[in-house]
Order: sequence, then structure tokens, then C-alpha cells
Amino acid sequence: MAKTVLRGESIKLRLQGYTFGQIKRELGVAKSTLSGWLRNLPLSEEQILLLSKNRLISRDIRIEKFRQTARNKWIARLKKIAQESKCLTGDLLVALDSLFQSAMFTYQHPSLVQRYGSAAPTILAEIQEAQKRRALRDAERYLRLKKYVEVSGKGDQIIGLTQTGRARALEICMSKITKELPEKRYCVATFDIPEDTRVTRWQIRRRLRAIGFEQYQLSVWITKKDICDEMAEYIQLIGAEKWVMIFRAEKKIGE
Repeated sequence: MAKTVLRGESIKLRLQGYTFGQIKRELGVAKSTLSGWLRNLPLSEEQILLLSKNRLISRDIRIEKFRQTARNKWIARLKKIAQESKCLTGDLLVALDSLFQSAMFTYQHPSLVQRYGSAAPTILAEIQEAQKRRALRDAERYLRLKKYVEVSGKGDQIIGLTQTGRARALEICMSKITKELPEKRYCVATFDIPEDTRVTRWQIRRRLRAIGFEQYQLSVWITKKDICDEMAEYIQLIGAEKWVMIFRAEKKIGE
């Protein structure tokens, strides 16, 4: 069966209240493909309630409920970011990082911006104020321009974060952490970076300062923040693990 015919049939079944699992068994189409075709066609609460009476598809129903819950949470988070954010691109990047890190199934990722037909509105359309929608779209374009996000082959759907995007999201998260280590304990960063490497000493110093470190000696930086685990991951993401050491230390003497 031709791809366009399969897509049309899958939309018809979805509108009739079929789950992804049911459509897959009916048409033999992978759930990852159905996710792209049907991403703007979530089942209504009434359809899920009707399906719940069929015990043979209990697993499909759990997945549909998970999809619906994830979508609603994502919409709520986007609305909050649009209303309250003082750094829209940064907060949006962190939100996307959280979304893709926590998703249990690849076909359950709600996309940020989608080109669509007349079948259903996009997630962004659920944010009523046009100014907020434009701001989010501009932020999303900026993330693409900086190559912080990975997009689908057609370029119409964000499918994940790049390694650079993950590093940037982690950097933003660490800068906001306020939890501190116990008294006289510190998170320490030491480095000895060769001149011919891509990651320069200047870059490391600038990033450490932005995250909340203070210079203790020439190539020794410390912070009271409890971010050693996050820093270790961050150093790997920026490719500096050969030259940078992160560890916890206890100060025995001095103030």
C-alpha cells in the first residue's frame, strides 16, 4: 500500500478513536511513523474512556494516557515560559532538554513547532496570545540557528538536543542551582589545557564564572554549589575531560 494511502487510512482510524497500537496492528505501520503522521491528533478523554472498557488493549490505553498527560504538561510549561520567562531562549532550551530526557518512548515526543494541515491545531496555537506565540517561534528559530537542537529530515519537527545544546542547557541549569555543600566543603575545578586545543583556557574560565565558580588560584576554581555531578557531565559534553578535573574537597585550614 502506497505511503500516502497508508497515511490517509491511519488518520481515518485515528479519528475513529483507534490507539497507535491498534493502527499499527491494522495497517502494519511503525509507531515512530504514526507519531509523525498523527502528532496533532490526540485522543479525546471521551475516546480514551470508551477504549478503557476493552481490557484487551489495556497497554495501548496506558500509553495513550501517558501521551495525553505528557502533552498537557508540555503545553502548560510552554504557557508558563511564555508568561514568566526573562530569558526565553535559555528557558526554552532547558524545557526541551527536560522533555527529551524524560520521554519514555521516542514516538511520544510532542514537537515544538509543526507544519500542519486542517486536521488539528499545533501545540503553539493553544497559547492564545499571538505575541507570545511569535516570541516562542523566534526563540525556537534561534535554537536552530545556534545548532542547539536536532530537527527531523524535513526540518519541521524538533527531535532532540545536540551535544552543544545539552551542554548549554546544563550550563543554564547549574547557574540557577542554589543548593550548597556542607560547611568547608567545595566543588573544585582544576585544569591544564594545551594551547592547540579547541576548548581554550579562556572559554573554560568564562564558563566557570557564569556557572558560579570563583578563581582560587590560576587554574583552580571553587564554588559552594552542590554541582560536582553536573559539572562532570558538562565537561564531557564540551570535550574537555582530558584536561579538566572536577572533585569535592574539604578545607582543613584557613578561612
